[in-house]
Amino acid sequence: SGAVDQLVLDNERHILYCHTQAGVLQAFDLGPSGQDAVKKVAEVPDFYQAFDLGPSGQDAVKKVAEVPDFY
Repeated sequence: SGAVDQLVLDNERHILYCHTQAGVLQAFDLGPSGQDAVKKVAEVPDFYQAFDLGPSGQDAVKKVAEVPDFY
């Protein structure tokens, strides 16, 4: 997936987001307590293609991954 460009931790939802230099976006579930084994729950192979330029000139996000409710 390439070298990691950015990591973001959502402490409230216990989700770790990883963005690579190759444009891959991944989401990892850390469990209800945030202390559980890491589990990959979603991956977008080319994050940059997930954005389109809409007719109004504003970026519009396509639905690229469905992440289930865990808790």
